[in-house]
Amino acid sequence: MHQSLLDPKILRLVITSEIGKSSLSAVARTCKTFSEIALDVLWEELDSVVPLLLLFGPLHQHDHVSVTNSNGWGPTYNTLSKVRSINFRIISRY
Repeated sequence: MHQSLLDPKILRLVITSEIGKSSLSAVARTCKTFSEIALDVLWEELDSVVPLLLLFGPLHQHDHVSVTNSNGWGPTYNTLSKVRSINFRIISRY
């Protein structure tokens, strides 16, 4: 790997230059060095709340109380803290 890619600021510039979300996902899985910055960029701006809801995994109904799966909240909280904005589109049927 080129030395300049070890600088987080330069790596972020490279990662954010005209890369789509599917490519960011692939970059995040490439190596540990790229992963954190690519995930930051990927989660920074969301087009809906659906990805956030999917973080919680399936909700199970048990005695009228919703409980989440047993993965723990640590990874979910870390991902939620990366979100900076959520875009909402109001769809009018009239």
